[in-house]
Amino acid sequence: DAATLTDIARAEQVTLAFVSRFIRLAYLSPAVLERIMLHRRPCAIPLDRLAAAPLAPWTEQQSVVFD
Repeated sequence: DAATLTDIARAEQVTLAFVSRFIRLAYLSPAVLERIMLHRRPCAIPLDRLAAAPLAPWTEQQSVVFD
């Protein structure tokens, strides 16, 4: 069991920075997740935009990711 981000990084053999950056994706809005996962259409989303989206309110995340 992992209690900290450091534990996750160690268990997955990645850096703490990697885990910290991608843990934010857990906070993507349901609308963004639906558009990415359920519509299953190819899209080129720059990773930096996707990683930045969870910092915005849910109501603004779609425009951060897709516009």
